[in-house]
Amino acid sequence: MALPVAGGLVMVMPVRPEVRAAGFRMLAGLPSVKSIGEVTDPLGGTGNAIAVDEKTPGGVIRHQTIIDLSTGTALADEIIMLEPAAGAETPAGWKLGSTTAVSAEWTDSAPR
Repeated sequence: MALPVAGGLVMVMPVRPEVRAAGFRMLAGLPSVKSIGEVTDPLGGTGNAIAVDEKTPGGVIRHQTIIDLSTGTALADEIIMLEPAAGAETPAGWKLGSTTAVSAEWTDSAPR
């Protein structure tokens, strides 16, 4: 799945802006990636989301990355149940998981 793989470039890794931009260009060129529009991230901030929907045995889930358009940085990744399979207990709209980016930067300091 391209969105989780490219998510490393645009969300997790402290990469240079041109590398992050290349990740976004890669995602924009994939036919399965769609723009969702403005959404709220798990910390209450707003950004624009891109997503890929995936059919699973449990139903259709959405892998969504929320981006701050003013800085070009990713704010969060979320996995959301869109359409539960027949008999599934997870309701539509339920967040199955999320990761929020607080910061990503290079350092020469040892971990605390």
